[in-house]
Amino acid sequence: MQGDFLTWLPAAGQSFDKIVMNPPFSNGRALLHVRRAHSMLAPKGQLVALVPASAGRVLESENGFELVELLDKDSFPGVSIDLALVASKRQS
Repeated sequence: MQGDFLTWLPAAGQSFDKIVMNPPFSNGRALLHVRRAHSMLAPKGQLVALVPASAGRVLESENGFELVELLDKDSFPGVSIDLALVASKRQS
């Protein structure tokens, strides 16, 4: 897709079985993007996201999200913050 993901509207009835994402990190946008993507999951759909560790901990406290792994800032070249891999499977 092109444009602002937070304002993008999927076609009527459109949902997604799988979403893999690396959302923008600045200004708390990772949480906004992950929550928005989660709302677009089909029943039994799965989401996996690489987010700042702080966002991963917030998502872990929310129903439906699992913090899969914390990653040190040295896990990827050029990254200056700790990261988290989070996952969710929509129940209905």
